[in-house]
Amino acid sequence: MRKRERVLIKLEGDILSPEQYGRHLFDLWISGCYGQEQWDRQAKFVKENYDDDKAMRRFVITEFCLMLASECDCSSGYAQSIMATHFDKTTLDKLNVALIKDVRKYFEHYINERKSA
Repeated sequence: MRKRERVLIKLEGDILSPEQYGRHLFDLWISGCYGQEQWDRQAKFVKENYDDDKAMRRFVITEFCLMLASECDCSSGYAQSIMATHFDKTTLDKLNVALIKDVRKYFEHYINERKSA
């Protein structure tokens, strides 16, 4: 199977649904299932940029594409180019908003725990 096809398989279905396969993989990516070092890097970034919408937008785009690259054995730039041609701008904007919400929700407890410590 070609890399493009592998990426597209991860994007099949309603990408805006939290149950969509690629979204599920992203949840695993953010929750540390791909390694502690990666989770530490992500947690640090989110803690420092939690309320910065532009930084969080860049973060979710980068991390989603890194996840696809890891899963599909391609570069994150290649994964991003496939997403950009596969989805319209409105869908991508809605996906970014949903991913930001998911990331903030996931790290909220960690951020609040660190603030109170």
